[in-house]
Amino acid sequence: MKRMLAICLAITLLFTAMPIAASLALSQYGTVTGGWLRLRSAPSFDASTVSSYFTGTQVKILGSSGSWYQVQAPDNKTGYMYASYITVSGG
Repeated sequence: MKRMLAICLAITLLFTAMPIAASLALSQYGTVTGGWLRLRSAPSFDASTVSSYFTGTQVKILGSSGSWYQVQAPDNKTGYMYASYITVSGG
């Protein structure tokens, strides 16, 4: 009985930890290329500019929408950057 309970507990812990490990593995970073790149409030060239970042700035990629990445900049501002000007690297 104790052995069966221990096995069930181990399986439960394994399946609980899997989504956490998967989300950590998906963290990606990107580097701004091509001069100044605008961080926009929405994934559109018509969206307002939140801030601008120079080539070499590293951003955390939070997601994507079409040709845009949703990113978090080093100053913790979040928004969208055009994907063609981001070089993606692993986490």
